[in-house]
Amino acid sequence: MGSGSTSGPGSISGSVSGFTSGSGSPSGSGSTSVAAAATGPTVTSLERFGYHEQPTIFVLTFNQALNSISAQDLSNYTLVPLVHGRPGRPIALSSAVYDSVTDTVTLTPVRNVYLYRHYELIVNGAAPSGLTDASGNFLAGANGQPGTNFVQQFGPEILAGPNIPSGTSAQIAHRIIRHWMRTGGR
Repeated sequence: MGSGSTSGPGSISGSVSGFTSGSGSPSGSGSTSVAAAATGPTVTSLERFGYHEQPTIFVLTFNQALNSISAQDLSNYTLVPLVHGRPGRPIALSSAVYDSVTDTVTLTPVRNVYLYRHYELIVNGAAPSGLTDASGNFLAGANGQPGTNFVQQFGPEILAGPNIPSGTSAQIAHRIIRHWMRTGGR
């Protein structure tokens, strides 16, 4: 016979009684507690869309489903330009939109972000208000350690493609894509 319980994320305990030995005779009872490895979500990629006069967006992809409230909380994201290798004044973000189908968060700055500068993006993974998965585990941002921030410095190398605003005519969209292909995105 057995019983078990959980006491929070990453914790499982249980007890078993009525063990039998190989000969079939009862050999006792026992109890055990096992700590399951609770791992929070991790960022698997950061991509930028949009250049020149196109609206800039940044897309973070995660390895698992997120808590949509923490994923869309703008206070969990900080984008700063790097000035001589040091963080400058934060760039305001207008939205953080979570897509539960693709496990992505799309960040939109209030203004276009110059392509050829370097930036730092910090995603808050610390308690009590940091980004969590659907089970409440905090972001594993630094070396896979839950409850830590994701920090990435980047420049134009994360450019993934043009950002073609909705409502753009097919003819204009085709021109943007042709230009992107011809110039290698620059």
